[in-house]
Amino acid sequence: MAAAVPTPSAPFTGAYDAVALLGDLVASRAAPDRGDLHQRLTAALSWVDDLVPPLDPLVVTVADEFQGVYATAGDAVLASLLVRLALLPAQDVRCGIGRGEVRVIDASRTPALQDGSAWWAARAAIEEAERRAGSPATRGCRTWYLEGERGRGAAGAEAGGGGGGAGVSGAEAGQQPDGWPSASAIQALLVLRDELVSHLDDRPLRVLRGVMSDLTQTMVAEQEGITQSAVSQLISRGGLAAVKEAHAILRRPVPSA
Repeated sequence: MAAAVPTPSAPFTGAYDAVALLGDLVASRAAPDRGDLHQRLTAALSWVDDLVPPLDPLVVTVADEFQGVYATAGDAVLASLLVRLALLPAQDVRCGIGRGEVRVIDASRTPALQDGSAWWAARAAIEEAERRAGSPATRGCRTWYLEGERGRGAAGAEAGGGGGGAGVSGAEAGQQPDGWPSASAIQALLVLRDELVSHLDDRPLRVLRGVMSDLTQTMVAEQEGITQSAVSQLISRGGLAAVKEAHAILRRPVPSA
């Protein structure tokens, strides 16, 4: 059995069940100022860490890639949206999220050298997100979620018809026996969420960013230089409140039996 998940403040070496997030910047080579882009990415990751406490902070790793570790799928899914909202519309982001075992090999490095089925699943998930973005039905896809063997406790078929990857298991609809949402339920949320975000104009994107970071409508209105009523209409017409509620449901604690 995997060790208990560590608290964010406790150094840890070993293996535990967690959720890994891998991300990269979409078409970043075309950016006119890559130095400025990396500064904005670093600032975005720090902002997201403040809003969604991770087990391992989001950090840039190689080139345009970044990674982090979360205690729950709900936290990782929310973080993936916030990173995207922090950089859009100038720069888009792709993320892969994987639940499974995170094995710390060398904690003295920054970020720590890690391995395990959570990372394998996250890598397969980001590749699947890129593949799905090439399909007309899911052109807005920027995020995918898969589960490694430690996430379900046993190997199985690919999750929800998603992309393959060594040690990636399947999931039934609804809720798993351990109380976690199933992979297919999370994937369904991601398909709809990413499609909605991909069609938002600049102002609705900024409003959604404020909504998801728990700003009041009055605060968002002041930032935008518009009335609170106008913000309310943008939230209602754009389905932005539904995006916030969907993530709140996903992060809601499961009642103990």
